[in-house]
Amino acid sequence: MGAVESLPTQERRQELEESNRKIGKYKVILKEKVSPAMPSTLGDFKERELIEEIDIDEDYSGIDQILEKKLVSLHCLSLTEWSFVFVELDEDRKIYEQPFIYSEQYKYAESLYLVPIEHVLKWFERKEEKQNSLMNEENNNDDVRIEEPYCSGADVNFILSTGRCGSTLITKSFSKFPGCYILQEPEYVYQLGLMDLETDSELMIEIAKVATWVQTFQVSHYYDHFLNHESRPMYCIKFRSEATFIGEIFAKALPESFVTFLYRNAKKVTRSMGRIAVQNDGQWLKMVASDDMVKSFLPIKKLLGLEKITGYDLMAVYWSSKIYTIEKIIEETQEELIHFIFTYESFMANPVEFLKHFIFLKNQRTKVNYVYSDELYEIAANVINEGHSQQNSFFDEMIVDKNIDENPYILGIYELTEKYNKILGYDAWDYQIKQTFRFED
Repeated sequence: MGAVESLPTQERRQELEESNRKIGKYKVILKEKVSPAMPSTLGDFKERELIEEIDIDEDYSGIDQILEKKLVSLHCLSLTEWSFVFVELDEDRKIYEQPFIYSEQYKYAESLYLVPIEHVLKWFERKEEKQNSLMNEENNNDDVRIEEPYCSGADVNFILSTGRCGSTLITKSFSKFPGCYILQEPEYVYQLGLMDLETDSELMIEIAKVATWVQTFQVSHYYDHFLNHESRPMYCIKFRSEATFIGEIFAKALPESFVTFLYRNAKKVTRSMGRIAVQNDGQWLKMVASDDMVKSFLPIKKLLGLEKITGYDLMAVYWSSKIYTIEKIIEETQEELIHFIFTYESFMANPVEFLKHFIFLKNQRTKVNYVYSDELYEIAANVINEGHSQQNSFFDEMIVDKNIDENPYILGIYELTEKYNKILGYDAWDYQIKQTFRFED
């Protein structure tokens, strides 16, 4: 699992910000994890060698030079080093086309850039001023065209979800629209989740805004959007389910953005997890249901008297309880946070109409007119249909227990979902929200 990141004290943070820090470039010598399947932090790059220190000049051009490298991308934050962590890959791995960007970044990282957070925030101030000036000029003069990547909140779709609900397929389908780019499960959300919403909310909003801008800047640069397209870009950023706990941070960071939430109820999510868990003689089950993966759940186990529950049962209680919390958060914040709520069943019923409705609502909300042909909607919908069919085919081939609905584990989970959601209560799980982001060795 990812090494624990500790939040520096206010004094330590101020000390770091006031010191004359430089950008550090490190060669990756040894990685902690064999598999990049789970989120990673700076600590997972177990051994690294400093090979260069880069001065921060007055115009922050050093940061520009790093971001414009096509093999460099934002990976995560380091709270202990109080830095943005960028990875440089061994070769072009087309990470923006992958379902889990963090996995490819970790797996193929050859070197790291640690850029102090305070310098990135100041760099962003300069960029934002220039961007606003260019956009004002563009609005006042039809002959003016912005020649460099930029991000307006109106260009961004944030996709929050319960997990196991088709969000990967939906996000991937948008990549079929010209000038639409996808970012699947960026890593920095986990470090943001460790910060204190009460004392650090303004800083969290600023970091979320800058991190989103940096990633959209990099993906636009990667695809040379402003050389190849006349229209404005559109970005679909899909987060893991945990991001819903701090969804308000992203909504406030880019208030013009379009925030959607994909819902699937706890029973169906745990059933979906179960379908996967029993494949390959239960090997995947052993990974996802291990005590290592759910260490953050241990206090809740004790609270509910569940110390003896292990394996699949524990995984199911973990997921169902997390979804229960997500439901409460959405219920309390949807009016100010969410612009479109939909279900797995609704988009699978008619993917074409779903995509059209999504774009219609986005255009209404953001006042940006994205227009696509019926043929493009069909092509994008086929991504959803084909992905769903392949998944079902995969399950048919791999599931050990063909009678999945009669599997005693699955039936037991249905009961656990009902039982423990009633016992748990929102306050108890709310206590554990921060722990969800803590991944220990």
